[in-house]
Amino acid sequence: MIAAPVPGYWHLLSLPGASVLVLPLLVCAAWWLTHDSADGARAARRWLLAAAGAVAVVITSKVAFYGWGTGIRGWNLTSVSGHTVLALLLWPALLGLLIPTEQRARRRLAIGAGVLLGLACGLSRLMLHAHPPSEVIAGVVLGGLAAACVLQALRGQHLPLPRTTSAAGLVAIVGLLLAILPLNLPSERWFATTGAYLAGRDKPVQRKAWLLEGQHASMAGGIK
Repeated sequence: MIAAPVPGYWHLLSLPGASVLVLPLLVCAAWWLTHDSADGARAARRWLLAAAGAVAVVITSKVAFYGWGTGIRGWNLTSVSGHTVLALLLWPALLGLLIPTEQRARRRLAIGAGVLLGLACGLSRLMLHAHPPSEVIAGVVLGGLAAACVLQALRGQHLPLPRTTSAAGLVAIVGLLLAILPLNLPSERWFATTGAYLAGRDKPVQRKAWLLEGQHASMAGGIK
């Protein structure tokens, strides 16, 4: 059976979780906070630490699967959706920072919009067949926990108007470039190569073979 073509807008909804967009914006926002005040610097450090921890979990899950075949076969869970995690790490916090702290209702709406954007990114990974539901859910859980820690750290922080304008311009420019040019990093290939090398394998573990191996093991166990 030939898979139906995927509408183009799902590819666009994956852009908010692309590492080439998220990581530069996150670093820029943290840099602005660091130069704003001592409290801003502490909040920025917590944001970067949360991001580093979440990204480390994503990378570890991918490298471990490609190298040693870790995961849960019954759930078709091999790793965590990195796009989903990155989108939830950035957008709720960044959009919230663009609204003054005294405007609580608008700030909550901005944060909610960021959460919806992260969830839409996760849905796009599912619709593009980049991940099964289990891996997107894992990304939502990990990204949601990291986002909650980040939002707690950023309470009381705000990017003033000139910086807000700069952030909006940067988002628009980078987003436009990503929509036009093929700027995706071959990160999945890097993880696969690294996992195979560390495990001493000739080639990375493949999902289909991994699932079939589990089915054969179950059948063998049933025969016994």
